[in-house]
Amino acid sequence: MGGWFNRDRGTIFGIWATNGVVGNLLGLGIISAIAAIPGESFTLMLILPGALMAAVGVLQLSFLYEGPFSVKNGTEAAGPPPDLFQTLALPGVMSYAATYALVKTVDTSIFFWIVLYLTKGLGFPESQAALIAMAYDGAQIFGSLIGGRVSDRVGTRSGVFFFMLAASSLCTFGIVTAQSWQVLLPVIFSIGLTTGGPCMLMHTAIAADVSSRTNKAATAMVTGIIDGTGSFAASAGQIAIGYVSQSSWTAVFLLLACTLAASSLMTLYIWFTEAANKKREPTLPIDVHADEADSPLIKGNKVA
Repeated sequence: MGGWFNRDRGTIFGIWATNGVVGNLLGLGIISAIAAIPGESFTLMLILPGALMAAVGVLQLSFLYEGPFSVKNGTEAAGPPPDLFQTLALPGVMSYAATYALVKTVDTSIFFWIVLYLTKGLGFPESQAALIAMAYDGAQIFGSLIGGRVSDRVGTRSGVFFFMLAASSLCTFGIVTAQSWQVLLPVIFSIGLTTGGPCMLMHTAIAADVSSRTNKAATAMVTGIIDGTGSFAASAGQIAIGYVSQSSWTAVFLLLACTLAASSLMTLYIWFTEAANKKREPTLPIDVHADEADSPLIKGNKVA
């Protein structure tokens, strides 16, 4: 995506990042339809998704090619990409990776545990609990679109993320006191709306922003670091949530709310740091040849 678009990344990646949520909803619909078929429905549940993935792979191999802003395209090439430690030294990589780890942990926790909380903790029917949980997924789509568009217009992603995550933290506190579906539905929708933007954009638009301000050849490595850190933290977080949920659901959501509050403070720190360094020329903590110093890869590819 970064090879095709070098402007309005928030909007573009906000739209693109919704594919995960849309895929979850489509997959749920497909599996539900297959489950209604008598006979070998379980086998078909495995074969059909596998066939769909194979078909998408063939389409990508046949028609997807490098965009005009790709590192591999003509004058944008800048030698070998930096290694892991050089990439970690790029401004913003470690701070955004740590922030995304917290946000991804909360997102994964709500995705996996909200239905169990509604059914076991509050006694909701499974069908009603599933519908309320779907509101979280649907709201994330709008959160990604709104967060991406607003961050492009105001010129800061970290500032937008701070307000969204702070609001999400307050909404998560609200789950503790909500008992009826009339209250839970808008609360859970609000959490999905305010976490959707940061969660979906940090490992997409932010990765492209960070690498384009420094070394665009590091885009894949930056994306991998941010995404990998978030996935590892989310996996480890589920172990903690499992232990805490055995004693109190209230403690679970208080823990998630505090995690979101910590992530909002981290984005506030990033926001202030970026504002303080706004007038400074971005630097590369890696060796750059003299003839590459004025390359658009290094200097001319600034973001909003």
